[in-house]
Amino acid sequence: SGNYNAVANLLFEQHEEEKAVIYYKKALLHARQSGEPDCVVTVINDYYSNNINWYARRPDKNLLLEAIRGLEEGIGLCGKHPDVIPPQFLPTLQANLGNCYLLMGNTRRAEALLTESTHRSIPIHYDLLLPHNYSLLAEIALQLGRTKDVDRYLQKAGEKLKEQEFQNQVTALTRMVDISRRRNDWARAFRWQDQLQTARDSLTNQARHRAVSSLTMAYEVEKKEASIRELEQQTANQQKILWLAVAVGLL
Repeated sequence: SGNYNAVANLLFEQHEEEKAVIYYKKALLHARQSGEPDCVVTVINDYYSNNINWYARRPDKNLLLEAIRGLEEGIGLCGKHPDVIPPQFLPTLQANLGNCYLLMGNTRRAEALLTESTHRSIPIHYDLLLPHNYSLLAEIALQLGRTKDVDRYLQKAGEKLKEQEFQNQVTALTRMVDISRRRNDWARAFRWQDQLQTARDSLTNQARHRAVSSLTMAYEVEKKEASIRELEQQTANQQKILWLAVAVGLL
């Protein structure tokens, strides 16, 4: 399942969503057959968090509804297998589910999930989620007219940005710039716009290297699938020969 999932992630980065879904479904099937809940949750998180990203490019509510079902399944698995599934998965799934509900217009449910996700992340020092969560909470506070909360969440998001990977920086900063512009807070908007451009440039360079890795990995997966098909055919042929030999012996 790991190889299928990795290929799907790389295909999704290249905006080949339909192909990515095929590999995600294969990854999910193999993960479930393995009986390892941590593998299942890994694929669920990657698959359905990318549904949210896909929704940004193709606003189809069905993508969000599918993501909600999948993420809720993952949260359920985290509750059933807390000793097997790493602790960072539960707040990650909650954050992605909160994002889905925000996009669906359910701000109260989104706020509850994002707040719980943040509270779970801090004690385990899982800072990866914090700019994402704080920027979404700022968006919710803006929609609900809570000005002081907007300022507080934006400040917290800005404090955690330097520790993030480029993709996480781009996601959080894009939202932070948008919120600042809508509030006519141009000083923050210009400052974060500069940081956003730097993060985007770095992300583009990363993507070039990953494109090569994607082609290599996809080739290896297809080669492995071809080997499996060949082995299955050989086994079937051997079975036919065996049955033929038995039939001849009976004559």
